[in-house]
Amino acid sequence: MPNTDESGPAIHRERPDDRRERVARVRARLAAHQLPIPPGSRLARYFELAERFAAKELSPAGRGPLRDANELLEANRDFAEFAVIVEHLLAPHPPADPVVHRKLRLVLGGAALPGADANPLARNTQFELYVAALFQRAGIPTLLREPDGILTMGAVRLGVAAKRPGGPAHVARLVRHGAKQLRKAGLVGIIALSLDRLFAPNDERVMGRTIEDLQAAVPTLLDQAVQPLLPTLDHAAAGTPALALLASLVVPSTVAGVNTVGFMSAIFLHAFPHRRWTEAQHAALMHWEQALQPGSRA
Repeated sequence: MPNTDESGPAIHRERPDDRRERVARVRARLAAHQLPIPPGSRLARYFELAERFAAKELSPAGRGPLRDANELLEANRDFAEFAVIVEHLLAPHPPADPVVHRKLRLVLGGAALPGADANPLARNTQFELYVAALFQRAGIPTLLREPDGILTMGAVRLGVAAKRPGGPAHVARLVRHGAKQLRKAGLVGIIALSLDRLFAPNDERVMGRTIEDLQAAVPTLLDQAVQPLLPTLDHAAAGTPALALLASLVVPSTVAGVNTVGFMSAIFLHAFPHRRWTEAQHAALMHWEQALQPGSRA
């Protein structure tokens, strides 16, 4: 049975039939809300590439042009995140939350590969919605309001500022900017940080000779990506309303010589050392950390 969780250390693969069913559900929900998929968009391109992959006309193992295979790997990750957003933030039937509706229109833009984005707004917005969708899927009430989201558990109310740096040099600045958003909203909270572009510059992939090679690599991927950044992150968050970091890593992956595509993902929660937590805040954070991990949902 395929692993379809998008949080926690894991490898994600889907059978072609499972993928077609999910694509059909996503397209139907978008259509219900009059959210057309622009011709030539990265989502439309994914539908085309996925069908070529299912027909064995394209694969990372050497069938079809290399650029198309690279686009397929990136588009597969893109669609997995987009599907989580649609499934957990977009109501099955109209009306939709107007904020979700407006932001989804933005997400439908963007170049086929992140490195080709002239403007990162579409993918930045996608990460913002993806974080909110992960919390919502985990049963954590999430409101899409400033800073980027607001989480509640009993009397605890924490803001979330989602940031997607394009490289290591951007990390400290974006953490400070996220903390400024929290302060402006009058909330303490979490900085959610996408490490995708830090881990895999130039649209690189993780490849293994076998699926076992990839499985062995999964537990260390996020740790290797985030640990060198922690001193910088802690320093940038000092004296701000940021209580914790939620680091996310989603990396396209493939097995050499095999017609398979997928991605690896993991989430890492780090409490900033400069802040004192209330007992209720600490309990909420521990609950949320557990709820976001695989196996915690039915």
